[in-house]
Amino acid sequence: MKRLSLSWLNKFGEIHPSNVAIISNRKLTYSELNEKVTKRISAIVSAGVSKNSRVALIQKNSVDFIVNLFALWKLGATPIPINFRLPVSEIKEQIGFISPALIITDDAKIKDSLKKLNFPIRSRFNSGKNSKAELPTDKISLNDTALLMFTSGSASKPKCVELTFRNLIYGANNVNNLIGAKPDDKWLASLPFYHIGGFSIIVRALIRGSAIVLPKELSTSSIIQSVSKHSPDYLSLVPTMLKNILAEKENVFTKTKAIFLGGSAIGDQLVSTIVKKKLSVIIVYGSTETASMVTASTSDDYKRFPRAAGRPIGENKILISGKRENALSVGKIGDVVVSSQAVAKGYFNNPKLTKAFFTNAGYVTNDVGYVNKEGLLFIKRRKDAVIISGGENIDLDALQKEILKLKSISDAYLFGLPDEKWGTALAAAIVTKDKKKCAAEIEKKLKGIKKPKILYFVKELPKTELGKVNKSVLLKILGINEKRRLG
Repeated sequence: MKRLSLSWLNKFGEIHPSNVAIISNRKLTYSELNEKVTKRISAIVSAGVSKNSRVALIQKNSVDFIVNLFALWKLGATPIPINFRLPVSEIKEQIGFISPALIITDDAKIKDSLKKLNFPIRSRFNSGKNSKAELPTDKISLNDTALLMFTSGSASKPKCVELTFRNLIYGANNVNNLIGAKPDDKWLASLPFYHIGGFSIIVRALIRGSAIVLPKELSTSSIIQSVSKHSPDYLSLVPTMLKNILAEKENVFTKTKAIFLGGSAIGDQLVSTIVKKKLSVIIVYGSTETASMVTASTSDDYKRFPRAAGRPIGENKILISGKRENALSVGKIGDVVVSSQAVAKGYFNNPKLTKAFFTNAGYVTNDVGYVNKEGLLFIKRRKDAVIISGGENIDLDALQKEILKLKSISDAYLFGLPDEKWGTALAAAIVTKDKKKCAAEIEKKLKGIKKPKILYFVKELPKTELGKVNKSVLLKILGINEKRRLG
């Protein structure tokens, strides 16, 4: 890979001035976007932001978000996108954790709820004159912090990943090189910017001089409409969204060059559908800590190995580590470790957690897996998906797949709760239309340690846009104190 550079940011608007940068209500060229960014810098400085300031962005995917992002980067300030869909209590907790110099939000309810926190809050900035604010005299470095992002599923204590410009640029270049992205390509902003999968779309597109298409909202119908109208070359989806789109309009992706699919388990049935319909899908694996995707599985791979998470992209490396942190040979199951320039600096304001997960070998993921002879990564389970009940190990991921095969159950989530007799009791939150039939089926089909000791019946499981169960929200629905949860 050629030398990483920040020239695309320093000369933003000059390299591809006439190229379309954003397609929303109207088209914005790079030159026009740069003009908006320049004006915004002056306004943000007037709001008290300077180099190394932290600024919370509680905004939907929009032109305004991107303008704020680039204005902050040029100032040397650090943006922190925050999920506006979170309960206000969690948003307040995250704000308190990062102590921002400024909060930017266009949500009136959130703004009112945050007023008592004593942090400056702004909704929108006046356009003002095209005056050039005084930028920091020292240049922005590749190793400077470019982004703080809370991980999805963070529950009892906020876990905030600190990513550098090097991390973001390296990750973006890897993906662009993989697909041969060009300046005249279009990327659909199909995931929220407060998730790394959505945020990375901004970097991949603008670093190459491509265009970002902004849907009106991130619903199934809106994404279908945007794909039909603008024919984006690339987009990222989670399995649930892809299933919903295909159910509503199966031929919508005829002009799409590639759909990146990840965020949660894909499932054999969906892979079979992808192959059958000849969709241009690339199955990917990554996390916030790795600046999005680090492995990719193309059709040639998943036709033969449907459950593969892919092979390393670019110069990324996947290591499988044993109990003594020694590298394991091909086919051996162990901890999945990612070695890459895309791996984050660590967790913001949490040196203990950083030391535990970011080692000399790389980022020690929360996944257990193996690499086959062809270099493909396979994820077996999450490390935190195992509880010990009555001295027996219970693999929650494997058991969940087994439970979901029961006819009476449409969805389920397993976790552990402290118990005097068992140490940890297996609990299950279940979605079913017939509680009695479900309980009887569980009694008949699940024996021994596989049988949940505690059953909770819910109308639906609260999930994030990535299709993952929102643990903290579920526990609140069930009336369970977070401190009591183990799995």
